[in-house]
Amino acid sequence: MSKQSQIKSKKKKLDEIQKALGEVLRDLRKQAKLSQIELGEESDYHFTYISQLERGTKQAGFGTIFLLAEKLDTTPDKIVNLVMKKLAK
Repeated sequence: MSKQSQIKSKKKKLDEIQKALGEVLRDLRKQAKLSQIELGEESDYHFTYISQLERGTKQAGFGTIFLLAEKLDTTPDKIVNLVMKKLAK
């Protein structure tokens, strides 16, 4: 596999992870009966950032996942496990 192919493959995998994380965050937010605006206010993030995370257009850092997990009444490991399940489909 060429270096260029490896880079494309890695980017594709990261994009898939971002998208899966976004879907998980959206599902958890809806289960918590929160709007993007409410989650943003509770977590001190702008609602547009929440939207970008949910659409998979922004990457969530480690700290962000921990903070959002707390606000969504879950744990970071549960979020990661849900992402892994989505990726396995």
